[in-house]
Amino acid sequence: GGFLKIWMDGETAQGADHAAFALNPLGGTLYLYQSPSTLVDSITYPALPADRAYARVPDGEGAWASTNRATPGAANLAATVAAPPVLFVNELMADNTVLPDPDEPGAFEDWIEIYNPNATAVDMGGLHLTDNLAAPTKWTFPAGVTIAPHGFLLVWADEDGAQGPTHAAFKLSKSGESVGLYSADGTIAIDTVTFGQQTTNVSYGRSVDGAGMWGPRAVATPGTANTP
Repeated sequence: GGFLKIWMDGETAQGADHAAFALNPLGGTLYLYQSPSTLVDSITYPALPADRAYARVPDGEGAWASTNRATPGAANLAATVAAPPVLFVNELMADNTVLPDPDEPGAFEDWIEIYNPNATAVDMGGLHLTDNLAAPTKWTFPAGVTIAPHGFLLVWADEDGAQGPTHAAFKLSKSGESVGLYSADGTIAIDTVTFGQQTTNVSYGRSVDGAGMWGPRAVATPGTANTP
């Protein structure tokens, strides 16, 4: 009737409860073997946002589901809040003078790219985007904004919502700050990034869409896949 918690951190030198590998937040499969030829159990899990667990309810026999009530080392509890979609803040430019704003000829605004790794489209309506992690509901996506499967959404950070549904109510600071994408209730961080001083016309993004390390991009790719 007990529970064993294993840290998936690749740091086996830290103790017998530290596995030699980490989990991929974009999804994967875990296998439990009693011997090299005896599989005890396995689970294929989906992409999960930050701070979400994937668990059986009840323990050991129930259906698997994403939950915001992680219970490491204790009995599993049913989820009380639906999981937000898995999305990633993927690239941004805080000092842009090369990419024109299509809704304002002659204007060159800050921009943020969001990536959808899912095989289905995601409705962004009601989700929040902010440049202040202490104020997660600073700007809300209006109804009707979607991201295609494995697609990219470009948001203009220009404080000019009258120009369209993808114009946020804040600008980015080239001296550095944070960007966060939050659930509709503002309580779950879907993805966040904190960046430092930026260079004019150099974007800051992941080396691999949705999963790679953040850094300056030799070639900005707004609205398309990031090149390694």
